Amino acid sequence: MRRFSLFSRNFSAVRLLHRSPLCFGKIVPYLLADIGEGIQEVEVVTVCVAPGDKIEEFEKICEVQSDKATVDITSRYTGIIAAVHVTAGATAFVGKPIIDVELSEPAADNEGESDLKKDKNNNNNNEKKKKEEEEEEEDKMKIMDKEKKEKKKIMTGEVFIDENSSTTTTTTGSKKVLATPATRGLARDYGIDLTQIKGTGIDGRILKEDIQTFHHSGKRDEIYADGDNIIPLTGIRRVMVNTMTEARTIPSYTACDEMELTALLSLREKLKDSLSLSSNTNSSGSVSNNNNNNNNKTTSSSSTTTTTTTNMERSQKKNKKISLMPFFLKAASMALLQYPELNAHIDSNCRNLIVKKSHNISFAVDSPKGLIVPVVYNVQEKSLMDLAIELEELITLGRRNAIPPDRMRNGTFTLSNIGSIGATYATPVILPPQVVIGAIGRLQVLPRFDENGNIKKANIAHLSWTADHRVIDGASLVRFSNVFKGFLESPELLLNENVQ
Repeated sequence: MRRFSLFSRNFSAVRLLHRSPLCFGKIVPYLLADIGEGIQEVEVVTVCVAPGDKIEEFEKICEVQSDKATVDITSRYTGIIAAVHVTAGATAFVGKPIIDVELSEPAADNEGESDLKKDKNNNNNNEKKKKEEEEEEEDKMKIMDKEKKEKKKIMTGEVFIDENSSTTTTTTGSKKVLATPATRGLARDYGIDLTQIKGTGIDGRILKEDIQTFHHSGKRDEIYADGDNIIPLTGIRRVMVNTMTEARTIPSYTACDEMELTALLSLREKLKDSLSLSSNTNSSGSVSNNNNNNNNKTTSSSSTTTTTTTNMERSQKKNKKISLMPFFLKAASMALLQYPELNAHIDSNCRNLIVKKSHNISFAVDSPKGLIVPVVYNVQEKSLMDLAIELEELITLGRRNAIPPDRMRNGTFTLSNIGSIGATYATPVILPPQVVIGAIGRLQVLPRFDENGNIKKANIAHLSWTADHRVIDGASLVRFSNVFKGFLESPELLLNENVQ
């Protein structure tokens, strides 16, 4: 019986399978894109997809938290999730894949692959640069070895030097430590005992990177005990670490005062009453009132009143309360008009003071994940009620960890209402590159003397300022503080937009 082959000898079974209609679509990696501000890594908060899930273009993949804000990462592909490379709580790096997607539609040629090639080229460049640095370091170490090869002992123990190697072996007790002289010098500079470090080099050699990693992590064997809870400093907490570390290098000083805010509290109550009255009037005849407001806009003397009334209506509709913070921001902005050099940034070389035209005032918000500092932009152009509405919106977003990244940048001046959480005094720390920060304590009813020498009850809040002493002298800060305080103690001035 003759046997017949269904395939010729030159036929490739692999080729048949490759062309089989059963094959899946093209799988492309989806790389974590640069989210701005020079950020290279982010913390993954939540992952919204799993392998096998269908995903549409613009559908949410995961939520990440950078040093600046929380950001949603969405897909630019439609298809099936082939793999997920990140998990909640892990760190994701810009330029690295977070998922693989099996496309349901043809992708553009080399899409995804070009991103990987770009990332590979970057890695190759980094490896080349690192290799050059290592060769340069080795040349230096060989020179140092020649100078030291006559020495037989050092204080830490017996040292044996191989003439063909730049690595020294130190016997300390029963443990041998392999490290180059440069690495040992770095350890001495940091005050680190090499026996505490596990080397990652060949034969357990301790590398310079091991020293730096150990130093920056702050690890010390003796500080850990059973039951200790190790909490990674990520996201907002990492921002605080970096910002405050930089801030403490600034030579600063603090000035304190107290404010009598009885008149301000009275004005706030009047505004609340006006708000309620405006709401009741609008419920019976809102069209008439709107027409009257439009007519009043023709006269300059009543334009401020009309704007305030309109903003009160907006505030009532949004069911917002009037806190003291809008008054603080407005007073700060009006005082900055007289002392503009306090609304400034200092450049990295401390050669120029950049006085900012816009009053972009940062303020602290206590969010579930830590302290965040959103910004109210162009305060000098906004009324009290505009500020009240915007502040409440930002605070609400902050409590949901939903403040957009662009609302947390480019602040020029900072105020912190520490009184809202019960603090009386504080020494605030400057947010670089800004040059001034203020903190306002809680209101207290305290005894004070009136102009006739009689004791009276007064609503007192304490005020603290910290300034960069490299560019702001004490006299300027105190004069600014006096103007700020004056606006709040005579708050009717805050309603006059023409006060300079």
